[in-house]
Amino acid sequence: MPSVRSLALLPLSLLLFTLLSMSCRTGNQSNQNGGGPSPAPSPGGFVLAWTAPNRDIKTAESADGLTWLSSNPRGTTTDTSLGPAIAHDGQLAWMLMWNDGTLLRYTVGLGIPTATERIVWSSSIERGPLSNTEGSPALAFGGTRYVAVTRVSGGRLMVIRSDANSANSWESSPTPVVLGATPPAIANGDPALAFGTVGGLGGVFVLAFQDSSFNIVTATSPDGLTWSAPTIILGRASAKDPSLTVGNGIVFALLAAHAGAGIDNFIFSSVNGVTWTQVNRSQQAPLNRPGPGLAFGVFRNGTCLMLLIEPVDRPLTVGMSSRVATPAAPCRPANLAFTNPVGIRAVGQTTDEHSDSRVAITFGTR
Repeated sequence: MPSVRSLALLPLSLLLFTLLSMSCRTGNQSNQNGGGPSPAPSPGGFVLAWTAPNRDIKTAESADGLTWLSSNPRGTTTDTSLGPAIAHDGQLAWMLMWNDGTLLRYTVGLGIPTATERIVWSSSIERGPLSNTEGSPALAFGGTRYVAVTRVSGGRLMVIRSDANSANSWESSPTPVVLGATPPAIANGDPALAFGTVGGLGGVFVLAFQDSSFNIVTATSPDGLTWSAPTIILGRASAKDPSLTVGNGIVFALLAAHAGAGIDNFIFSSVNGVTWTQVNRSQQAPLNRPGPGLAFGVFRNGTCLMLLIEPVDRPLTVGMSSRVATPAAPCRPANLAFTNPVGIRAVGQTTDEHSDSRVAITFGTR
């Protein structure tokens, strides 16, 4: 049963649809089980979002990173190079946000993907809280609210937050991103944003982007408004936008940077969002393709799974690394080893999915 907080975060149109769907689904499960108890809730799953060549904003869902369900359009955008962002509230609610021209738009869904069940997505598309936007937004849920960071004219980074426990209402005006005592941040590319319990800091937002000097920098914030001074992860020109994910007290940053005549993917980890250690390097990342996405999931049974997804010559591909947690080493990957890329194709489809934008992927569990 969804929590009161998850239901409160939904627009009225989806709330009514969700309650009806839950009522029908509960009856179906009871019949399938001969009147017995409903199946146990899923331990968690991944949601992938991207912009298709026909300008559709699409999502696919997976419980294991191998089998993908759905890939239905959730909306459209005016520019295929603009990718969406997705966030999970730690319960059952999801938000999908994208840039349509110069306007942010979003829709919401409810559920945790399993091997057989999909998220229930709203058919309504809401106008977002910000206009005059450029590029792809970044989105995260932390504490009791959604937080979005996006570029506006001139490359300035702005943050806008939803009201507490609401996906309908947003702050009346955005706030410039100011890192420590520096002037308002200027980004040369699109930002990445994540929230989680990092080391001993408790719940914090972590922001990453390419600054005006072409460094990949990060900063942390307890509330999305007050940011720490920037820390340089990679002091060289990045070839693509960064991606962030948080799990088990660790924040991971995926960066694609020039290495000789090609581009390599680098994964760094940090327990405080300030000091970073390289834990993976993949040679010969795709050239002239948009940014990859990274997600780290910790399942209830102690299994960990990290997905690295990127467009490669148009089809989306996925690499995975999985380790089982033990009390002595609670799922803290030090050296990641990814499987060979596998094309992403939703169940029932005959061709792989394609993306013209950077991809977004998030893990969700209750």
